[in-house]
Amino acid sequence: AGAMRGVSLPSPGSSARVAGPLVAGILLAGALLASPLPLSAQEGDPVELTLAEALRLAERSNPGYRQVVNDLELNRIDRSDAWLTLLPTPQVTALSSNLSWNLETLGTDNFGNPIPNPEARMVQSSTSTQRLGMNFQLDLRNVLNLRQQEVQTEVRDFTAMAQYRSLRAYVTRAFLDAQERQVMLELEEELLQTAERNLELTRSLYRLARRDRMDLLSAELDLADRENQLEVARVEAEDALRVLRNLVGEPGLGPLTIVPEPLNVFDPAGVDGERLVSEALVGSPRVEQSRAQLRSAERGISIQRAQWLPTLS
Repeated sequence: AGAMRGVSLPSPGSSARVAGPLVAGILLAGALLASPLPLSAQEGDPVELTLAEALRLAERSNPGYRQVVNDLELNRIDRSDAWLTLLPTPQVTALSSNLSWNLETLGTDNFGNPIPNPEARMVQSSTSTQRLGMNFQLDLRNVLNLRQQEVQTEVRDFTAMAQYRSLRAYVTRAFLDAQERQVMLELEEELLQTAERNLELTRSLYRLARRDRMDLLSAELDLADRENQLEVARVEAEDALRVLRNLVGEPGLGPLTIVPEPLNVFDPAGVDGERLVSEALVGSPRVEQSRAQLRSAERGISIQRAQWLPTLS
């Protein structure tokens, strides 16, 4: 829930109703209408990345999400192939010719009169045919396969919807984590500056005999600790940006600068747990995907059983 703060997603109850061609259209349109990177990203300058921009780039360039969206094109192809198996197959032969030559010995002439000295002659014969036919085969497996493709379409649609929501959640969480690490880095830099000023003040007081050796060593130790904490914070901030960059997947993305996103306070105390679970069971894309996969498996069993049934031609 914390990773989804500030992000507007479809309501759980509406996921089952929007699955289908509308899902594919929305996902493909959002990817195709995405504008290119700013010129600064192409020139290698730091990019001021907002949460909305990170989500847009992830929808366009994340490899896993793009693969799922591209799989939606299989819905149309598989459906067309399934329909083609139900249509009759026409057969047209416009012209078929057959020529033959035979060497024969004839005892009569063309009028039937006997020939005193029969001789061998080359006899030529030819045939020509035209044919028009239509073959149709009724196989129950083809009908069941068409229904199977409809279920597979639902599986791909729900998979794309689930991947879409998961991607937005992961990118949002990675962005907020990078924002938090950036704040921690700035805090550590301020603490380091405070430790440096404290050490200078302690050295001045030590020269005036207002501080002893232990105070000076304590201030130096505090400065060293602050320098170590600053390095740890810098590494964690770089790791958070690297995770965000991998989720976005944009190949031409240059150095990043996180634009702080206002955080919305979420209090789970007012959430009805039973209602939340019931809505998730009805509208969660993952649940609908599992149900569609179950129906697909049942259709597959029916297709296997239908292979024992006779076919009509």
